[in-house]
Amino acid sequence: DAVYSETGLYEVLFTVPEDFRVAMSGTLINAINEGEGDRVKYDLCPPSGEGLRTCHYVSGPMRDSLVVAGPGFGVITACAGDEYRVLSDGEACDEDDVAVNVYFWRDDDDVARDVLRFATDSVRIFNEKFGPYPFNELDVVETFNFTGIEYPGIVVIAERNWQRGNAFLEITTAHEVAHQWWYSLVGNDQVLQPWLDESITSYSEYVYLRNAYDERRAGEYIDSEDQAYRRYRNQNFPDLVLDLPVSAYDRSYGAIIYTKGPLFYYQELEQTLGRDEFFDAVQLYFQRHRYEVVRSRDVLEAFEDATGQDLDYIFAQKVGEFPGLDRAEGCRGELRPEFGPIPTTMSRRAVRWLYGTACGSGRMMPQGQPEF
Repeated sequence: DAVYSETGLYEVLFTVPEDFRVAMSGTLINAINEGEGDRVKYDLCPPSGEGLRTCHYVSGPMRDSLVVAGPGFGVITACAGDEYRVLSDGEACDEDDVAVNVYFWRDDDDVARDVLRFATDSVRIFNEKFGPYPFNELDVVETFNFTGIEYPGIVVIAERNWQRGNAFLEITTAHEVAHQWWYSLVGNDQVLQPWLDESITSYSEYVYLRNAYDERRAGEYIDSEDQAYRRYRNQNFPDLVLDLPVSAYDRSYGAIIYTKGPLFYYQELEQTLGRDEFFDAVQLYFQRHRYEVVRSRDVLEAFEDATGQDLDYIFAQKVGEFPGLDRAEGCRGELRPEFGPIPTTMSRRAVRWLYGTACGSGRMMPQGQPEF
């Protein structure tokens, strides 16, 4: 996560040895099939010289592009629709469906089928809860390194985690797939504001468990995360705000961004607003900002606009100070018998400190100066 990019359209041609299988961001547009009967090999790059093949990929709007290539890969595919089914060789998904491809080392076939199920369930769930994944395929690749890392249209997961019954493998798969919404589509500076993609992506793990399984399974996971953060605080580590650069966290990065951050979305927003209003806000945020680069104010504005609530106090406590936090339009001219009309120049936080009420929402806030 050392860089971030604006979206662009990619067209890439590259040549590989003829025995290589290729996974890449985008769509292979010069695919061919070779062989006959049971010996047919599908979706190969065409020959371009002795022992070589040349692949031609194009993409929709993506932030960057990754290619993984090598010999020995197997691949299985399913469609992320209502009915889960592993495709046979030569079958294809419908045009309006997403093909999920899992590339794996040959001896990991059973684990690959598990990963395929985790990934297709993730795409189906996040399509419904967040908004539509706009591309026609998503690749998940077993690799030698990285625990799990995301790229547009492709995620990679370390082979050391490919074990049947490994709960971490399932959560990692759901997490990296969720990054297709939070980082790939709704972009951010992952170095200066890592919470913007990692915290909502980690919250997406809760969404996955709730919908792939049930409320109990998700609740147990959330409770374990809450307890982990309490243990972190009990060791006198700092309760830092979310809107800081990676360099500001030192050893607290994981606890703040990956644990406190998703708990903020769940405890402070979903439970406060109610699930329906919460997801209305998430979907508005996604619709407004896909293919863009967001700042913290964009999250606040989407949640306030979707719900009609004033959430500055909650964001100031957990996220911290950031441009756009003070929006006093809804307070101007409102009467308070104790102090008279609210000055039109007063910031929303100053109004809450003085009047003790969130402007425009009717939600009572603690008296006295908030803890920023």
